[in-house]
Amino acid sequence: MMKFITFLFFLGIPYFLLAQETKPKDDAGQMGGISGFFETYNPVNFPAGANGWWHLLDVRHSNVNNNFAMQFAGSFFDQSLWFRKTNNVPNTEWSRVLTETNGNLNGKIYMLTSGGQNFFTGHQAGGTYSFPGGIFKAITDNPNGPSNFFYEGVTAGVTNFTVRADGQGYFAAGLGIGTQNPAYKLAVAGGDIKAYNFDNNSGVAIGAEAPNVHALVFTLLIIQDVSESK
Repeated sequence: MMKFITFLFFLGIPYFLLAQETKPKDDAGQMGGISGFFETYNPVNFPAGANGWWHLLDVRHSNVNNNFAMQFAGSFFDQSLWFRKTNNVPNTEWSRVLTETNGNLNGKIYMLTSGGQNFFTGHQAGGTYSFPGGIFKAITDNPNGPSNFFYEGVTAGVTNFTVRADGQGYFAAGLGIGTQNPAYKLAVAGGDIKAYNFDNNSGVAIGAEAPNVHALVFTLLIIQDVSESK
Protein backbone atom coordinates (compact mmCIF):
# COMPACT_ATOMS: atom_id res chain seq x y z
CA MET A 1 0.00 0.00 0.00
CA MET A 2 2.86 2.41 0.88
CA LYS A 3 4.56 1.71 -2.47
CA PHE A 4 1.29 2.42 -4.34
CA ILE A 5 0.81 5.78 -2.59
CA THR A 6 4.44 6.72 -3.26
CA PHE A 7 3.97 5.85 -6.96
CA LEU A 8 0.87 8.07 -7.22
CA PHE A 9 2.73 10.94 -5.51
CA PHE A 10 5.61 10.86 -7.97
CA LEU A 11 3.21 10.37 -10.85
CA GLY A 12 1.43 13.61 -9.92
CA ILE A 13 4.59 15.77 -9.85
CA PRO A 14 5.19 15.97 -13.62
CA TYR A 15 1.55 16.94 -14.24
CA PHE A 16 1.69 19.65 -11.56
CA LEU A 17 4.88 21.12 -13.02
CA LEU A 18 3.43 20.96 -16.53
CA ALA A 19 0.33 22.87 -15.40
CA GLN A 20 2.52 25.72 -14.10
CA GLU A 21 4.80 25.91 -17.13
CA THR A 22 5.01 29.23 -19.01
CA LYS A 23 4.11 28.66 -22.65
CA PRO A 24 4.59 30.76 -25.80
CA LYS A 25 1.62 32.77 -27.11
CA ASP A 26 2.05 35.63 -29.58
CA ASP A 27 -1.60 36.69 -30.04
CA ALA A 28 -3.33 37.67 -26.81
CA GLY A 29 -6.61 37.87 -28.71
CA GLN A 30 -6.47 34.34 -30.02
CA MET A 31 -9.73 32.47 -29.33
CA GLY A 32 -9.78 29.15 -27.54
CA GLY A 33 -6.98 27.52 -25.65
CA ILE A 34 -6.68 27.14 -21.91
CA SER A 35 -5.94 29.52 -19.08
CA GLY A 36 -2.34 29.88 -18.03
CA PHE A 37 0.93 31.79 -18.00
CA PHE A 38 2.39 32.83 -21.36
CA GLU A 39 5.25 34.76 -22.90
CA THR A 40 6.04 36.19 -26.33
CA TYR A 41 8.67 38.04 -28.27
CA ASN A 42 6.20 39.03 -31.02
CA PRO A 43 3.21 40.52 -29.14
CA VAL A 44 -0.06 40.82 -31.07
CA ASN A 45 -3.20 42.34 -29.50
CA PHE A 46 -1.11 43.43 -26.53
CA PRO A 47 -1.08 47.04 -25.21
CA ALA A 48 -0.36 49.69 -27.84
CA GLY A 49 3.32 49.94 -28.70
CA ALA A 50 4.21 46.55 -27.25
CA ASN A 51 7.34 44.96 -28.66
CA GLY A 52 10.01 42.53 -27.50
CA TRP A 53 9.43 40.17 -24.58
CA TRP A 54 6.10 40.30 -22.73
CA HIS A 55 4.35 38.32 -19.98
CA LEU A 56 0.68 37.34 -20.28
CA LEU A 57 -1.65 35.96 -17.62
CA ASP A 58 -4.70 34.65 -19.49
CA VAL A 59 -7.85 33.50 -17.63
CA ARG A 60 -10.13 31.90 -20.23
CA HIS A 61 -13.79 30.91 -20.36
CA SER A 62 -14.42 27.18 -20.03
CA ASN A 63 -16.02 27.17 -23.49
CA VAL A 64 -13.17 27.31 -26.02
CA ASN A 65 -15.57 28.36 -28.78
CA ASN A 66 -15.84 31.92 -27.50
CA ASN A 67 -13.31 34.66 -26.75
CA PHE A 68 -14.09 35.74 -23.21
CA ALA A 69 -10.96 36.19 -21.12
CA MET A 70 -9.55 38.27 -18.28
CA GLN A 71 -5.93 39.17 -18.99
CA PHE A 72 -2.96 40.85 -17.35
CA ALA A 73 0.16 41.71 -19.34
CA GLY A 74 3.48 43.44 -18.84
CA SER A 75 6.84 43.92 -20.50
CA PHE A 76 9.83 42.02 -19.19
CA PHE A 77 11.74 45.27 -18.79
CA ASP A 78 9.60 47.71 -16.78
CA GLN A 79 7.11 47.83 -13.88
CA SER A 80 4.01 48.80 -15.88
CA LEU A 81 1.04 46.43 -15.62
CA TRP A 82 -1.87 46.25 -18.08
CA PHE A 83 -5.36 44.75 -17.78
CA ARG A 84 -8.37 43.99 -19.96
CA LYS A 85 -11.41 41.74 -20.37
CA THR A 86 -11.74 40.72 -24.01
CA ASN A 87 -15.58 40.54 -24.08
CA ASN A 88 -15.39 38.31 -27.19
CA VAL A 89 -13.41 40.97 -29.10
CA PRO A 90 -9.75 40.05 -29.74
CA ASN A 91 -8.45 43.62 -30.03
CA THR A 92 -10.23 45.04 -26.97
CA GLU A 93 -8.26 48.03 -25.65
CA TRP A 94 -5.99 47.57 -22.64
CA SER A 95 -6.08 49.70 -19.50
CA ARG A 96 -2.98 50.52 -17.49
CA VAL A 97 -3.15 49.41 -13.85
CA LEU A 98 -2.39 52.27 -11.47
CA THR A 99 0.26 51.16 -8.99
CA GLU A 100 2.02 52.88 -6.11
CA THR A 101 5.67 52.76 -5.05
CA ASN A 102 6.83 54.70 -1.99
CA GLY A 103 3.91 57.09 -2.35
CA ASN A 104 4.44 57.69 -6.08
CA LEU A 105 1.84 56.75 -8.66
CA ASN A 106 3.07 55.26 -11.92
CA GLY A 107 1.14 57.59 -14.20
CA LYS A 108 -1.20 60.51 -14.58
CA ILE A 109 -4.52 60.66 -12.79
CA TYR A 110 -7.32 61.18 -15.31
CA MET A 111 -10.96 61.09 -14.24
CA LEU A 112 -13.73 61.63 -16.77
CA THR A 113 -17.37 62.28 -15.91
CA SER A 114 -20.29 61.59 -18.21
CA GLY A 115 -20.50 65.32 -18.87
CA GLY A 116 -16.97 65.39 -20.26
CA GLN A 117 -15.37 67.39 -17.44
CA ASN A 118 -12.29 66.38 -15.50
CA PHE A 119 -12.70 66.29 -11.73
CA PHE A 120 -10.13 65.95 -9.01
CA THR A 121 -10.81 66.63 -5.36
CA GLY A 122 -8.14 66.35 -2.69
CA HIS A 123 -8.99 66.80 0.97
CA GLN A 124 -7.79 65.92 4.43
CA ALA A 125 -8.81 62.64 6.00
CA GLY A 126 -11.82 62.72 8.27
CA GLY A 127 -15.60 62.74 8.11
CA THR A 128 -15.93 66.52 8.38
CA TYR A 129 -14.70 67.10 4.82
CA SER A 130 -17.24 66.88 2.03
CA PHE A 131 -16.87 66.33 -1.71
CA PRO A 132 -18.12 69.54 -3.32
CA GLY A 133 -18.76 69.68 -7.03
CA GLY A 134 -15.80 71.82 -8.05
CA ILE A 135 -13.66 71.03 -11.05
CA PHE A 136 -10.56 71.04 -8.85
CA LYS A 137 -10.59 71.47 -5.11
CA ALA A 138 -7.87 71.11 -2.53
CA ILE A 139 -9.43 71.28 0.91
CA THR A 140 -7.62 71.92 4.18
CA ASP A 141 -8.20 73.73 7.47
CA ASN A 142 -4.49 74.44 7.96
CA PRO A 143 -3.27 77.00 5.38
CA ASN A 144 0.28 77.19 6.79
CA GLY A 145 0.98 80.31 4.73
CA PRO A 146 3.95 79.91 2.37
CA SER A 147 4.40 76.26 3.37
CA ASN A 148 1.11 75.00 1.92
CA PHE A 149 0.80 75.15 -1.87
CA PHE A 150 -2.30 73.99 -3.74
CA TYR A 151 -0.43 74.42 -7.02
CA GLU A 152 3.30 74.76 -7.53
CA GLY A 153 5.19 74.77 -10.81
CA VAL A 154 8.89 73.97 -10.53
CA THR A 155 11.37 73.57 -13.41
CA ALA A 156 15.00 72.59 -12.79
CA GLY A 157 14.64 73.58 -9.15
CA VAL A 158 13.23 77.03 -9.94
CA THR A 159 9.70 77.91 -8.79
CA ASN A 160 7.76 79.43 -11.69
CA PHE A 161 4.35 79.83 -10.09
CA THR A 162 2.47 79.03 -6.90
CA VAL A 163 -1.09 79.21 -5.61
CA ARG A 164 -1.17 79.02 -1.83
CA ALA A 165 -3.85 77.85 0.58
CA ASP A 166 -4.00 81.28 2.20
CA GLY A 167 -5.02 82.96 -1.07
CA GLN A 168 -1.61 84.20 -2.20
CA GLY A 169 -0.32 83.64 -5.72
CA TYR A 170 3.03 84.07 -7.46
CA PHE A 171 4.13 84.13 -11.11
CA ALA A 172 7.79 84.47 -12.04
CA ALA A 173 7.08 85.69 -15.57
CA GLY A 174 4.07 87.39 -17.17
CA LEU A 175 0.42 86.79 -16.48
CA GLY A 176 -1.85 86.89 -19.52
CA ILE A 177 -5.61 87.42 -19.43
CA GLY A 178 -7.10 86.89 -22.87
CA THR A 179 -3.65 86.29 -24.32
CA GLN A 180 -1.34 83.28 -24.21
CA ASN A 181 1.82 85.29 -24.81
CA PRO A 182 1.94 88.22 -22.36
CA ALA A 183 4.63 90.76 -23.24
CA TYR A 184 4.40 92.40 -19.80
CA LYS A 185 4.13 91.24 -16.22
CA LEU A 186 0.38 91.66 -16.64
CA ALA A 187 -1.21 91.75 -20.09
CA VAL A 188 -4.96 91.98 -20.66
CA ALA A 189 -6.47 91.55 -24.12
CA GLY A 190 -10.07 91.83 -25.24
CA GLY A 191 -11.47 93.62 -22.20
CA ASP A 192 -11.18 96.35 -19.60
CA ILE A 193 -9.48 96.48 -16.21
CA LYS A 194 -11.09 97.97 -13.15
CA ALA A 195 -9.58 98.22 -9.69
CA TYR A 196 -11.86 99.50 -6.94
CA ASN A 197 -12.48 99.39 -3.21
CA PHE A 198 -15.16 97.25 -1.65
CA ASP A 199 -17.64 100.13 -1.88
CA ASN A 200 -17.43 99.80 -5.70
CA ASN A 201 -17.21 103.60 -5.98
CA SER A 202 -13.59 104.68 -5.63
CA GLY A 203 -10.92 103.16 -7.81
CA VAL A 204 -9.28 103.19 -11.22
CA ALA A 205 -10.67 101.95 -14.54
CA ILE A 206 -8.55 101.22 -17.60
CA GLY A 207 -10.40 100.67 -20.85
CA ALA A 208 -13.71 101.77 -22.34
CA GLU A 209 -15.13 102.81 -18.95
CA ALA A 210 -12.34 105.35 -18.33
CA PRO A 211 -13.08 108.82 -19.78
CA ASN A 212 -9.39 109.59 -20.31
CA VAL A 213 -8.27 106.08 -21.13
CA HIS A 214 -5.59 107.07 -23.68
CA ALA A 215 -3.98 109.57 -21.33
CA LEU A 216 -4.09 107.09 -18.49
CA VAL A 217 -2.52 104.30 -20.51
CA PHE A 218 0.13 106.72 -21.79
CA THR A 219 0.90 107.78 -18.23
CA LEU A 220 1.19 104.16 -17.08
CA LEU A 221 3.60 103.39 -19.91
CA ILE A 222 5.76 106.41 -18.96
CA ILE A 223 5.84 105.24 -15.34
CA GLN A 224 6.84 101.77 -16.50
CA ASP A 225 9.64 103.07 -18.72
CA VAL A 226 11.01 105.23 -15.92
CA SER A 227 10.98 102.34 -13.44
CA GLU A 228 12.67 100.00 -15.89
CA SER A 229 15.43 102.54 -16.62
CA LYS A 230 16.42 102.83 -12.98
